[in-house]
Amino acid sequence: RHRGDIPLGWGFNPGLVEDIPGVMNYLYTTATPQDIFVAANSGAGYLNPDALTELALLRWLWRSGRYYRAFGYDIQGFLLNGNGAHISQRRLSAFTFIAPVGILSPEIQTDEPWPRLQRNTPVSALPAESLAGTPDIAAEAVHSVYKRAVLEEGRPPFLAIRSAFQSPTFLWGTRDRLAAFEAEGRFTDLGGEPIQPNYTVVSPYTFFFLLK
Repeated sequence: RHRGDIPLGWGFNPGLVEDIPGVMNYLYTTATPQDIFVAANSGAGYLNPDALTELALLRWLWRSGRYYRAFGYDIQGFLLNGNGAHISQRRLSAFTFIAPVGILSPEIQTDEPWPRLQRNTPVSALPAESLAGTPDIAAEAVHSVYKRAVLEEGRPPFLAIRSAFQSPTFLWGTRDRLAAFEAEGRFTDLGGEPIQPNYTVVSPYTFFFLLK
């Protein structure tokens, strides 16, 4: 339920078409205008980009780029780099060639400053918090990220938050609770005073456009 009622960035490895072509076909044929497919992990597969040799990186970018073009990917929704080390600038810049609209990586692997432009591609970080539990819990998690990243650290108020293995209904409910909590004055600033962050859920393309 509620698929198509809220903009979502679906992170699917396009290389999965080699293993589950029927599932990939179903996802694309049933997609709504609100369903945006973005690249996950580290390209058309799962590896540590910084562990690749220069030749292997070129081969990996060629393979991934071929799949990205075939499936219309131009956003790297989750760029993972092995054991948590910051991905090197050279390897990060390499991904801007196949994901020029925007790149997101885990906060612990994203070097400062973020958000920023990397070869004119917006790069930002995904916080450790993910949306899980109940919509109420998820809405509170969103605000905890806002308080830390925006109010404490002074970053721009554009947040991308990962949600693994949750349904569109759950995420739709999270958006509903964000609006309800804000209307109730439940969200507070660092001093405990009620604030209205005016949370608005947007598509990945709108997010990166506004961020840029």
